[in-house]
Amino acid sequence: MKMKSKNILSNVLGIGRKMMKKTTSVKILVVEDDKMLSRALKSALDSEEGFDSFVVADGLEVYDAVVKIQPDVILLDIILPGMDGFSVLKQLKGDDRLKKIPVIVLSNLDTPVDVQSAKVLGAEKYILKAKSSLEFIVKEVKNVIK
Repeated sequence: MKMKSKNILSNVLGIGRKMMKKTTSVKILVVEDDKMLSRALKSALDSEEGFDSFVVADGLEVYDAVVKIQPDVILLDIILPGMDGFSVLKQLKGDDRLKKIPVIVLSNLDTPVDVQSAKVLGAEKYILKAKSSLEFIVKEVKNVIK
């Protein structure tokens, strides 16, 4: 009887197992206008324990989404409606509140100029969509947030 009382008291005081478990998730913002790819990325990321992803399809919506969501990492396409990914990257890295959020560029643009431009603007990594599996992209996200 004494043991049962202790468990009830622990739960009432909010110190039961469920209450003690920390439920912090890693927030990932996927900026991708291709609906099929954005769904696949969201599904792959959300299947990882502790990951919670959000999708934005228009470059003009990214800044507000980043301020609201405060993601731990951003996957950013370059060719976007509204505002291109280079301009988005420049905007994010120019804001003292947001510049430390790692950005992984995910694009099919593969010229050395595009890759160098993204890195100069502050991209952490540059991944070619056509040559990368979902598993590889998830692995790179994990590497960036370590």
